[in-house]
Amino acid sequence: MLAGGLLESPYIQECIRKEFEGELQVICADEGRLSVVKGAVILGCTPRGNITRKAPYTYGFYQIRPFDLTKHDQSLCIIHNNVKQCDKLFCKLIEKGQTMHHNESFAVEGEITIRD
Repeated sequence: MLAGGLLESPYIQECIRKEFEGELQVICADEGRLSVVKGAVILGCTPRGNITRKAPYTYGFYQIRPFDLTKHDQSLCIIHNNVKQCDKLFCKLIEKGQTMHHNESFAVEGEITIRD
């Protein structure tokens, strides 16, 4: 289903139909511009609690944690301030494909040590 002002062009419609010929059925909305405007109005009137989306990627951050031989590969072990640490760990906050809701927050517990 295609919508939007640009798709009111017969040339654009034909190009898209040729590109996907035999693979997809291309349907063009009547009054394409109006379809987009109506969708925007519906979205604007929708309570934000009902808006969700799927994460396109996995999100997180790099961290260094105390080294544990039962959990971590020896090649990741580094010595930092005379303490064995596990380097290059990725702490996931959101996984690819996870459903996220409007105003949802994500957190992880941790600690920060600052030394002179």
